[in-house]
Amino acid sequence: MSLFKFLFGSKAENTPEAKKASDEKSFDVLKYDGVRALKIGQADYAVKCLRAALEISDDLECHDYLSQALMRAGDLPGAIEQVNILSEAQPENVDIYLRKADIAYMMEDYKMVGDACEKALLYDSDNALALYMYGRACMGMGDDANAVAMFTKSLAATDSFGDAMLLRGRAYLSMGDVDSAADDAEHLMRLNPDNEDVLRRSIEKAGICYLHAPLFASGMKFLGPVRKALNVPTCFNLLGPFINPCSPKNSLHGTATPTQLRLYTSMHQRIGDNYGVISSYDGYDEISLTSGFKFVTRHFEKVYTPLDMGLAYVQPTDIYGGSTAEEARRIFDNVLENKATRAQTDVVIANAACGISLMNPNLPISDTVAMARESIESGKALQCLKAFIEINS
Repeated sequence: MSLFKFLFGSKAENTPEAKKASDEKSFDVLKYDGVRALKIGQADYAVKCLRAALEISDDLECHDYLSQALMRAGDLPGAIEQVNILSEAQPENVDIYLRKADIAYMMEDYKMVGDACEKALLYDSDNALALYMYGRACMGMGDDANAVAMFTKSLAATDSFGDAMLLRGRAYLSMGDVDSAADDAEHLMRLNPDNEDVLRRSIEKAGICYLHAPLFASGMKFLGPVRKALNVPTCFNLLGPFINPCSPKNSLHGTATPTQLRLYTSMHQRIGDNYGVISSYDGYDEISLTSGFKFVTRHFEKVYTPLDMGLAYVQPTDIYGGSTAEEARRIFDNVLENKATRAQTDVVIANAACGISLMNPNLPISDTVAMARESIESGKALQCLKAFIEINS
């Protein structure tokens, strides 16, 4: 029986008993219809049914379902109103405060998130989810130090809480603490070190796969601390590409000097793989567009200038990567979202074009530049990144 039958149906008997029985029946059916509509995704109809049911009887379970229906219908302020009713009736119910925090986070009202989490923590001080959500609120308000503190407490309560560790790593990066962020990243990788399925799906769906060196090159866990303590370049800076445990058949490297370029070229010729080695004439170990560069592969050895690629020369200040990890991340995002400066985008395109040339040696450089540019401007590169993040989060 539907909502409209009860709103516009036949006359009821006039006795109080009959009216009470009719109201109870109407309430039960309206509530049932509302819950059923909610479960099959008809949020708007669920809201109508549950509101009509509440006009008949003030039922806490109806308020609960109505808050969920309003969330799904996109009426977040309305959902908050219902959750407030629930919290007034059940002030010690931690789950209600967590739902309020979740809704407030979707509204980007980070103060409300924090307030809701504080109330939840009054009744359950070790609630990992409340601490995690509080940390998210702190990040939303730009308070990375307190965010780290909340995520750390959340991890103390549940040490396998991957989401908390992931966001703590991001907060560390925003604070410029790259070492702590790297530690969290390594720990996250160790939670599923042999998850081949995730790696395969990442390659298949996103075209990107990240193999954290200390997990796959076992010697790195011993060499890493030594290299860090020395704080100067060592032979391992050069050996890295040649001791890669996955032995890639195709690789593109940058070298800082012509001597390193010749060394790399000689090694690759002995290995017999499909290689590309780049060296800029002004000391960059990548294509910077601040000068010409040499590009050597198994098929050709060429010297290019930015003009040869149909691009303009740039100044070093044009491609400054930022003074913090957050600034670097913003530039990275801007490039893929096609919002970066021309110089920033062109440098990425130039390097990508050489990667494409490595795999397609018969294509002219103008074609590979066009292919790289199209990947950014069409949004394909950004979609690959989003797919990678979704699979690996």
